[in-house]
Amino acid sequence: MSTNPYEKPLALTSPHMRGQKVKNAQWLLAGHNAWSEKANPVHTYYGRIDGEYGPATAGATKRAKYWLGYPGGELDLKFGPLLYNLLHGDSQLSELYAKNRAARIKNSEKPTKLAALDLARKEIGTNEVPNGSNCQKYGQWYGMNCVPWCAIFVSWCISHARNKDWKYSYVPTIMSDATRGLNGMSDTFSPQPGDLVCYNWGGKEWDHVEFFDRWLSDRQTSFATVGGNTSDGSFTNGGSVMSRTRSVTLTHQFTRLTI
Repeated sequence: MSTNPYEKPLALTSPHMRGQKVKNAQWLLAGHNAWSEKANPVHTYYGRIDGEYGPATAGATKRAKYWLGYPGGELDLKFGPLLYNLLHGDSQLSELYAKNRAARIKNSEKPTKLAALDLARKEIGTNEVPNGSNCQKYGQWYGMNCVPWCAIFVSWCISHARNKDWKYSYVPTIMSDATRGLNGMSDTFSPQPGDLVCYNWGGKEWDHVEFFDRWLSDRQTSFATVGGNTSDGSFTNGGSVMSRTRSVTLTHQFTRLTI
């Protein structure tokens, strides 16, 4: 009887684990697994197969467990023997895991993010008062008013759409949590309406976040968004809720919402 190669699980450590076992795990998480031909494939890793078990790979591990029906208390960042067996096709889902998987797939068919996007569209034209103050109703709701508010606007829309708080005020934290697969977020290269898109205008940190609305061309060279605290003159601190046209030439990262 062969030994499972992940009896000693991969884990997020400092320094990061590296090696062929990590590459093999990344390959499975990237969609090359027993679920690839099923109606709802498990494809959670989109990075390079570089053999480094960093936050992106650990986050992909957690998301794979989510879509394979792991109970909430078992959704950790460790790639262990059961996950390997399920992805490799050596084990089948238990009754509990299968039930959880089916429920999560069903919930994702009518995601909260579409309601959040609809709500964001209805807010187009809302401005901060007075102009240039960063003061508006979204910050008042958040409890931190008169500060840069693009992330607060996104939080307001999502929280009201799901009737449950989902709060961020700092774009880099959204990016970090998405990489780790936290709070219903994950990195993606194929956005859907209602997903998020974050931008870096050339500095050291991510500056701005909006809702992805739709692609504007078949070649996917530009897309429409809805976001807060933007304007024609200032992408990041413009003071209005607007629908914008963005080019893929801007430094950006799409974030999948599964809440």
